[in-house]
Amino acid sequence: MRQITTKFSESMDISQQVIQQAHFVKMESKKEKEYFSVKKCQELAFECGIEHDSAEVYAMGKMFQDPFQREFFCGLPSASARLNYLKRWCRDNNMS
Repeated sequence: MRQITTKFSESMDISQQVIQQAHFVKMESKKEKEYFSVKKCQELAFECGIEHDSAEVYAMGKMFQDPFQREFFCGLPSASARLNYLKRWCRDNNMS
């Protein structure tokens, strides 16, 4: 009986570790997706002609915190549309 109890306890410990590890992997995956989403937005912004020392770079830091803004920006059909959107966002937020 003691052996069964020990085995059960060991099994529960292993199950708990697996659950915790799966949760950690899920959280890391979410962070990774967010990171790449921001990185992708930055790449697209610089490809459309944003200068590295412009107000738009600061605006990107603010704008790309919002998941909707990142998704919307990446979904714009052209570099000129992205550039215009960034410039308009700066004007609307008194950054230019």
